[in-house]
Amino acid sequence: MLKNMELPPCLSGKDAFLLYDTYGFPVEITTEVAQERGVTIDRKVVESLLVKGKPVIHVSEGSDLEVLLDRTPFYAESGGQIGDHGFLYGTVRDGVLEVGKEVEATIDVKLRQWAKVHHTATHLLQTTLKKVISQEISQAGSLVAFDRLRFDFNFHRAVHDDELQEIEELINQWIGDSTLLQTKVMPVADEKEAGAIAMFGEKYGEKVRVVEVPGVSMELCGGTHVSNTSEICVFKIISEKGIASGIRRIEAVAGEAFIEYINSRDSHMKNLCSILKVKAEEVKTRVANLMEEL
Repeated sequence: MLKNMELPPCLSGKDAFLLYDTYGFPVEITTEVAQERGVTIDRKVVESLLVKGKPVIHVSEGSDLEVLLDRTPFYAESGGQIGDHGFLYGTVRDGVLEVGKEVEATIDVKLRQWAKVHHTATHLLQTTLKKVISQEISQAGSLVAFDRLRFDFNFHRAVHDDELQEIEELINQWIGDSTLLQTKVMPVADEKEAGAIAMFGEKYGEKVRVVEVPGVSMELCGGTHVSNTSEICVFKIISEKGIASGIRRIEAVAGEAFIEYINSRDSHMKNLCSILKVKAEEVKTRVANLMEEL
């Protein structure tokens, strides 16, 4: 599109941004094509503060805005893992924030750790499903959140309770082994020889990032992970169900999110015991009797 255009010596950042905002044409590609024609781009506008989706040079105190940074420590949502949360700290003079000002970007370390725990646990879950259920199982989708993980996979039947228990026990055993993870960037050909698991249908470049739990799992992954399996602390499956024909879904919690989950369940059980006026171990019998009376 740009190659057939007569470009001025300097393409405005606003024009480059409009190409992206209107037509989805990435600013990076615009910059590359412009450089091929000997044209520079004034990125001050491209890297400006956004107000209601429009680029601006400065904003006053009290304005709602989006900030575009030239680099960032935040993990953007990708590959099933949700994006980081955090804070931007900057210098504001006379109630105005201007393009070009330096800001300090700080991630929420606690939430990042919770995401890392659930992402590594997801890798362990996929390996365990193949080991306990079937080697034919393949990933059909996933979600790595701060408070839980979700893993969708191809299988023709429900996973039995005893199988779920075996999966939990094996994963918790690996967690207790305190294994150091290894992360490598290698040519895609070497990855295939090494036997790393890749997502079916995904396209990869010449080099790929491989995350390995030695002796357990090896997968292509660009997400964040713990450095040692012991950081996961504990793994618990909270549900298993079918979501479509031939597609099953497992949801689970790990790490500190497990403590929150258990505390919530414990609170519900205490309330139930109080209403029924029985001990926890007597709830099942009491409810069965009530159902029979009804």
